[in-house]
Amino acid sequence: MYIFGGAGSNATNDVWSSVNGSDWTLVTPSASWSSRYGHQTVIFENKIILFGGNQEPNIIMGNDLWISSFGENWEENTLINSFTGRYDFSSVLFNNKIYIFAGICEGWIRTNDIWVSYY
Repeated sequence: MYIFGGAGSNATNDVWSSVNGSDWTLVTPSASWSSRYGHQTVIFENKIILFGGNQEPNIIMGNDLWISSFGENWEENTLINSFTGRYDFSSVLFNNKIYIFAGICEGWIRTNDIWVSYY
């Protein structure tokens, strides 16, 4: 189990892991991706994929996508970032595709669109 950043107006980019949900280990205090909240993650082919979110401190609605094997070292995938930047959205991995639903975009506009990534 992992926790990635978060915390609203004091957003972070730390990564924590736990095998039981009670005892947590700090994987990294500062991942390669910027501090953010309202982002999403999926696990695909034993890789953690983190994307989107409200990036602090500049309040940027993210459309970036980061990949890691164990949460410590991250690499940005610049080939797959065509969805409109957003936070507080939903996502699911289905049939080897990442689906992104709704969220809040630039200008605090709520959207109800759906994006599909063929990762």
